[in-house]
Amino acid sequence: MNPKTKEEFDAFKTALVERIETFKTSRHYAGMVEALATELCRSLKDVDIRKVSSALSRIANDKQREAKAKEKKKGASKKPSVQVSSSTIDTTDYGGAYDDGDYDDFM
Repeated sequence: MNPKTKEEFDAFKTALVERIETFKTSRHYAGMVEALATELCRSLKDVDIRKVSSALSRIANDKQREAKAKEKKKGASKKPSVQVSSSTIDTTDYGGAYDDGDYDDFM
């Protein structure tokens, strides 16, 4: 296959992705994808590499958000809760003040 147009490159990309993804269950897959991306980007200009990098960062951020959302749904019921005990306040004690005259020797 020798692609020349955008449509041909899209078809080539699809064929490559389908072929490479057949190995996604292998434990060496992630390392191979990293090495492949590194080798493919060596011939690109720095501007193009930044575009690839930002696309990969977006994918990583989306996956991280999805993982946090799943974790949040599972972890919401496991959060420790604070239990407040209700105590009665003596509202009939009008004679005693809070500070009991500590301001007598203020100055």
